[in-house]
Amino acid sequence: MVGLINLYSKEGHARSQEEEEFLTAVATTLAGVIERKKLEKELFNASEKWSKTFDSIADLIFIQDENNTITKVNRSFAEAMKSRPEDLIGKKCYKLLHNQDAPWNNCPFEDTKSDMKPHTEEVDDPNIGVPLLVTTSPILDDNGKLKGCVHISKDITERKKLMKELEESKDNFMSIVQKSPGGVVIVNSEGTVDFVNNSAEDLFGRKADDLVGSEFGFPVSEGKAEVDIIRGSCEKGIAEMYVVETSWEGKKNFLISFFDITTIKMAEDTLKEVNRRLHKLNQMKSEFVSVVSHDLRTPLTSIKNAIQLMITGKTGALNDTQKRFMSMAERNIDRLARLINDLLDLSRLEAGKIELRFSGVDIKHLMQYAVETFKPRASERSVQLGTDLPEDLPAVRADSDRIEQVLFNLMDNALKFTPEKGQITVSAENMGDKVGVKVKDTGVGIPADDQRHIFDQFYQVEDSLSRKTQGSGLGLAIVKQMVEAHGGEISVTSQVNKGSSFFFTLPVFSQKPPETEVFEKEIQQLMGNPAFSLIGVKPGQDGMTGAKSPGGPGIWHANQIVEIIRKVITRSSDRIIYHPDFDLLIIALIGTSKKDAEDIKERIVQMFMQNPVSGGAFPAVLGPVCYPDDGAKAGELFKKIHNSAVKT
Repeated sequence: MVGLINLYSKEGHARSQEEEEFLTAVATTLAGVIERKKLEKELFNASEKWSKTFDSIADLIFIQDENNTITKVNRSFAEAMKSRPEDLIGKKCYKLLHNQDAPWNNCPFEDTKSDMKPHTEEVDDPNIGVPLLVTTSPILDDNGKLKGCVHISKDITERKKLMKELEESKDNFMSIVQKSPGGVVIVNSEGTVDFVNNSAEDLFGRKADDLVGSEFGFPVSEGKAEVDIIRGSCEKGIAEMYVVETSWEGKKNFLISFFDITTIKMAEDTLKEVNRRLHKLNQMKSEFVSVVSHDLRTPLTSIKNAIQLMITGKTGALNDTQKRFMSMAERNIDRLARLINDLLDLSRLEAGKIELRFSGVDIKHLMQYAVETFKPRASERSVQLGTDLPEDLPAVRADSDRIEQVLFNLMDNALKFTPEKGQITVSAENMGDKVGVKVKDTGVGIPADDQRHIFDQFYQVEDSLSRKTQGSGLGLAIVKQMVEAHGGEISVTSQVNKGSSFFFTLPVFSQKPPETEVFEKEIQQLMGNPAFSLIGVKPGQDGMTGAKSPGGPGIWHANQIVEIIRKVITRSSDRIIYHPDFDLLIIALIGTSKKDAEDIKERIVQMFMQNPVSGGAFPAVLGPVCYPDDGAKAGELFKKIHNSAVKT
């Protein structure tokens, strides 16, 4: 339906069949007119779009009929000919370009006329003045007969110049290759060595005469790999091998670079051992802090209770001096209790043992409560405490008690370092998928050098006011780790004597599981790439339970399966994404063809064979599938991987 005709009759009589047929004919005619107008408009728009695209192409293009008469030119061609487009229409191409009365001898259009196929020819006619790469593509009518062709010319002056320079620099290139500190080997498509440089001779302890013509001995596929080698000293070593497909003496070959990384690997092993020991020491420190803090809490509680009994007079009357000292002791016990609590929180956060009870939290209400709590203290110090909270703040995904602790720490800090008649403002903003919270003061500020370390444990800024308000140096370290444990970020901006602003974010509350949210964000980023291949890894019967340890949105680390995959997948652009619905690891290889992905899949399978997953069945390696060839949507690609379910 393209429209509706409403007819009204004053008499209200029923229409005759003749009237009905007439009205139907009118409606049909009007519908045809409307449809034709719509088609005319669409055709006009398409023509306009085509013309703009045609004129925007940098190559020199013209269209000619079967008699070599130019019928249309683009802007680039007209500018190159220093003419208006309309002045070129109707001219013979051979007369205009070659100043001849007949088609040019090497004209590719003559070949196109013969076989109705595109042809490309390098044209270097003195009449034109510059070398061109010319391609002619046939235009056929509905019966398959030639109507003309599209003539595309590209100025290859620079390319010709570069080719000449490349030829002239071949000797220089060979000299550079020979002097390269890394071993360079050229291997042909049959796997035979065609060339080695001096460094390769030294690396393998063999002369070029022995190596050239011999079988290479390593699997050849583009990319980077670590290989075991026998060094010149007959000792075992490790080399990093880079393979690039290239052309050598006009044939397809592989350029392979070797770098001896034996010493680096030994250093890495030493560093890993040092890190392991440091990790163990840090773990011991955290356990020690936790145990000592727990052990201190019990006697401290007993001391506090005893002092409170004495202050209230339940153990006998105290004079004013005794009450003053007892109150001082109580304040210091409270301070010590806060320090113990901070140490416990920090040790739990570092050990990943802090228990967070996530729910949808009314962040606006929580901030208002924090401000009301601090108003009496602010009033005592003649500091103005205010809020700037919008009405549309969504609920955040958070542990209410812990975010209250974050707010209290930031506001306590702001109050400590803001002098009398200063101002503290607590504000928030809706940032779409997260909420930003800011605590801003007009205090002493933080020097630029100190801002880099302000969230470090036990770090304190040295100035006169901070010395008067000394703390443990743990508050901001706890705040940072607590915010990051919620999936947020925190930052500080400050100017000395003007004030500081602490800003942190929290994710907006959603009914979706966190794994699903992370997955959706990863996929959104992935689909922004023009091409990629996907490989799936399905774990054994225990699945991914207990193996998830996000080191960033959707990226998996610190579990055995991913560590094994990472031995093959080394590029920073490639991603490993967890699919929560299929309990599947998706390896996304950016810019990788399906053929290359097949090779990578085989290497992953081999790596699993060499490094069995402890306590689990052999993982299934699925795919690959390629975007956009195997599917235009992420869901299609994932289903193809999941449904293949071919166990290796």
